[in-house]
Amino acid sequence: MKKIDPALEMLTAKDCIFRINRDIRFSADKSPYKTSLGIVLQPGGKRMSRAAYYFHIEEGASFAGGGLWMPESALLQKVRKEIHYFFPDLTEIIGKPNFKKYYGDLDIEEGQKLSRPPKGFDAADPAIEYLKLKSFTTSSAISDDLLTSESLINDISIRLEALKPFIQFINRGLDSE
Repeated sequence: MKKIDPALEMLTAKDCIFRINRDIRFSADKSPYKTSLGIVLQPGGKRMSRAAYYFHIEEGASFAGGGLWMPESALLQKVRKEIHYFFPDLTEIIGKPNFKKYYGDLDIEEGQKLSRPPKGFDAADPAIEYLKLKSFTTSSAISDDLLTSESLINDISIRLEALKPFIQFINRGLDSE
C-alpha cells in the first residue's frame, strides 16, 4: 500500500494493528479481548482522526474497506460540508467501475443515519442521503477461501487502491477550515 499511497510511508506494523489480547494473568475470565484482527492503514497511525484503509480478518466475516467511522461532531461537520460543496466529486469517485465492483456504495449501518437532514442542510440537497450519514465508510466482503489463497495480497491491494480517491476526498474535507 505504501506504493499506492505515499502518505502511508512512515507507518510501522505497530501503528496499524489493533491489540487482540488483554492481560488475563489475574482474571477469572480468560476469553480473548477480540476474536478478530483489525489492520488500519492511516497516515499518522491508528489513533489519528483521519479517513483510513481497513482490513478486518475474522472467520466468516472478513472484509476490506475504509473511510471515517463515527467522527466527532466538528469533523463530521467538515465532511458534510465537503460532501455538500463537492458532491459531483463524490459521485464521480463512487461511480468509478472498480469502486462499484468492490464496494457498491457507502455503508449505511442501522442506527447510523439521521432520519432528518442535519442542521444547516436543506432536505432538497442532492447529497442529502449522504449528508445524513454519521459515518463515511465502505466495505467489501472477503471470503475465507481468499484469506488463505496466494492471491490475497494482490486482491486486497486492488480493493484498497479503488478506495484511495474516496479516502483522499474525506481527508480533504477534514483538512479544510
